[in-house]
Formats: sequence, structure tokens, C-alpha cells
Amino acid sequence: MAGLIGRCGKNVFYQFNCESGELIISGSGKMFDYSIFSEHGRRSPFQQVELIKSVVVEEGIEHIGTQAFAECRNLEKVSICSTVKTISLYAFEACPRLKTVCYSGSEEDFDKIKILAGNTALENACFAERQNA
Repeated sequence: MAGLIGRCGKNVFYQFNCESGELIISGSGKMFDYSIFSEHGRRSPFQQVELIKSVVVEEGIEHIGTQAFAECRNLEKVSICSTVKTISLYAFEACPRLKTVCYSGSEEDFDKIKILAGNTALENACFAERQNA
């Protein structure tokens, strides 16, 4: 795989495949929160990366950080694991091609996730139960 690896939380890591455009978030716990303005804090390593087409958030991740994937204009698909408890502010802001959001748990579990402002693209989530039907 030709790509990049790095850290995006205390115990959270990413692996990006440049050829396929797939970004995998793995590990345990919370992703970092970011700011689009570097002078106000940490800037997301994924912000405005036009090569990202899909994001897979693996089991063990509990928090998707503020503005983590903001302005990923070619992001089309996100798969969210059932361990996620919070999707922070504007995590998926300005992702106009994001049409497919899959969640590995039930619709009832998805409704329990605290989804903060700026994540309207997540409103059309599909669920693992339905995918297997």
C-alpha cells in the first residue's frame, strides 16, 4: 500500500491508502479535536485532503473530533463503528459528495450518539442490520 500513517488521538491512529483514497481510523478512545485555523489549535491532517474518498472508523474509537474531516470535498462514504459515542462539531462539514454513511450498530444505537452541529451529511445513515437483509 502506498500511503501515509500517523496519530490522530492519544491511542488513535490513521492509515491512508493514496491509491484507493481509503482512510482507516483505528485504535481506542478519542480522536483529537481540531480547528480549521492553526493559530487557534491543532489543524486536522485530513482537512481539505481531496484524495480522501472513504473513511472507515474502526471498533474501539469513541469520539470523532471537531472538524476532523472538514472540507474533504471528495469524501463519498463513511463507515462508523458501534463504539462511537460522540461526533463532535463540524466533523463532516463541507463534504458535499458525502452520500453514504454506514453504521455497524442498530438505528436505535445510532440515535444515542451525541452528534453535534455541522454534521447534516450524517442524517442519511444506513445501518448494518438493513445491509444484511
